[in-house]
Amino acid sequence: MAGIDDIQDQIIEEFAPLNEWFDRYERLIAFGSEMPRLSEAERTDDNLINDCQSRLWLAAELIDGRLVFYADSEAKIT
Repeated sequence: MAGIDDIQDQIIEEFAPLNEWFDRYERLIAFGSEMPRLSEAERTDDNLINDCQSRLWLAAELIDGRLVFYADSEAKIT
């Protein structure tokens, strides 16, 4: 599993050539569409984040000593 510094460097590299705000926004939306969706079983009221403009669910699990978060939203970008 890549470390946080490696992941940060990958994100910087991905966005560096995008000079226009709209291009960055489109890439961010594309990233979101590539992410796996939460299952219906995970889209519960317990995982629902209150006070967002769109419905947003956040789930987490412990994997190999790391806390891994998963999110899903009805919006294209949250």
